Amino acid sequence: MPKGVEGPFVRIDDVWVIRPQVLVPVAEMLRVILIETHHLKLVNTGRAEKMEILYRYLSSPQFAQKIRMLLETFESMRTDLEAEKKAIQRVWSKRQVQIERVTNSVVGVCGELQAIAEGSLSELDVEPLMALGGEIPALPAEITGNDSIIRGHV
Repeated sequence: MPKGVEGPFVRIDDVWVIRPQVLVPVAEMLRVILIETHHLKLVNTGRAEKMEILYRYLSSPQFAQKIRMLLETFESMRTDLEAEKKAIQRVWSKRQVQIERVTNSVVGVCGELQAIAEGSLSELDVEPLMALGGEIPALPAEITGNDSIIRGHV
């Protein structure tokens, strides 16, 4: 090393002078830098040509057709989903009407039985059914013998 130099390396007239102790690490560092530089050079080789090819592909009828097909498929899927949603809602609505009919019928039968038994069937509790939306309908006059309406427990 030149006299007066304390560091591991020095640059003298565009020439790097290094101590023997740092020779291997500096050589490894230079190797990595050269490999990375070469890789970048390879990547950038033909960059303009690659951009031209990409531009031609993006502006081609084939690319437009593929995008159109994707959009049509998406729209078809969305339409199918909406149709399925409406169909399921119709089924649920039908089930709800059926449950309400059954509830009303059961509540009506319970009311009629309580009217016929004149209160001796006190263990028939129709309150839970009424909470489901059922209301005890009017009892036919031919069963009770009068025009009374039974609601709830008797």
